[in-house]
Amino acid sequence: MYNLIRSSNNSLTLEIAVPGLRKDELEAKVENGVLTISSNRRIGVKEDYVINRIRPFTSESFTLGPDMKVDLVTYDSGILRVLMSKRMEVGSRIDIQ
Repeated sequence: MYNLIRSSNNSLTLEIAVPGLRKDELEAKVENGVLTISSNRRIGVKEDYVINRIRPFTSESFTLGPDMKVDLVTYDSGILRVLMSKRMEVGSRIDIQ
């Protein structure tokens, strides 16, 4: 489950719920304009002294607009946040705050 939040005209925050996963079980990458968040978590199941290994793969992909870039990815208490902004074009006016 995810939420897309517009922070301003030039930035977005994508919040993805990843309950039960740790930071080291997650991977975020951008390739060919597609942001992919994935997890490859190993779970052990014990039955009659036999341990079966299950490798579930969970993934979400999002197509980024040609003018969007990923600035920062953070993780806190089962929520992964991806901060994105528009790329500045050469000669673009920058607001001074």
